Amino acid sequence: GTLAKIEDFDPVQPALYMTRSFGTQRFKLIHAEQESSGLWLGEIELLENDPLIPVPQEHQKVVKLLNEIISVIRSEDLLGDAPFKEPHKLDDCGWVSNRLAELLPLSLAQKNHLLAQENPRIRLDLITELIEDDNLRNTITH
Repeated sequence: GTLAKIEDFDPVQPALYMTRSFGTQRFKLIHAEQESSGLWLGEIELLENDPLIPVPQEHQKVVKLLNEIISVIRSEDLLGDAPFKEPHKLDDCGWVSNRLAELLPLSLAQKNHLLAQENPRIRLDLITELIEDDNLRNTITH
């Protein structure tokens, strides 16, 4: 999972809130249990941030795809001023792979598998393979 910081909070109506948040640090869930009240409690282990690994040349197509997706989101004003907290690190394997894992039409199990990868280069390799699959490419472009 990822710890998140709430940046903006707006009570739209009773029991309905609009929030803007951003991820701060990844963690691994060690143990979780649900109390009789329904509240979930858990124990986590904080994970190191991804090392900065430059995006290799063979992944430049997916960087271009991510940049195009960000441009569409901005032009359609789908997420306010910016889809992701600045700065955009389009030259970093970890940042690119995490954003693509968030945005691509993948199952929750696929997203979790990708985001659980500790090596950002391997994560980007796997995402590139998924994108190059004809079915996913057709989903993205249509």
